[in-house]
Amino acid sequence: MVQGANDPVLAHTGRQRIMFRILWPGYEHVEWFDQVELIHRGHALTRVQLAAFIAQNFARFVEKTRKEPSRSSEWNLTSSGIRFEHLVLVALVNTWEGVWQADVAVDLR
Repeated sequence: MVQGANDPVLAHTGRQRIMFRILWPGYEHVEWFDQVELIHRGHALTRVQLAAFIAQNFARFVEKTRKEPSRSSEWNLTSSGIRFEHLVLVALVNTWEGVWQADVAVDLR
């Protein structure tokens, strides 16, 4: 559930777009960036739309890493390790200028 699901995101920044980056322990060698349009057809992106965008990117990232070796067995993204359905979006963090990363928790229940 997303609190304030229909609230516009990052409207206070004045930015039209940001870069979204995924950096996962053990897979630092796998580059993942995607551009997020904050304004689409004159409307600001909402929290729920941004959450869906992030989820889609993580699903594609997990799929891509299946073909990549992990350097950390603890954070291994495999069917016998951490799977997409174990990931919980906690926050979006500005790591550098227009680059943002998701703060993701792993729930193995």
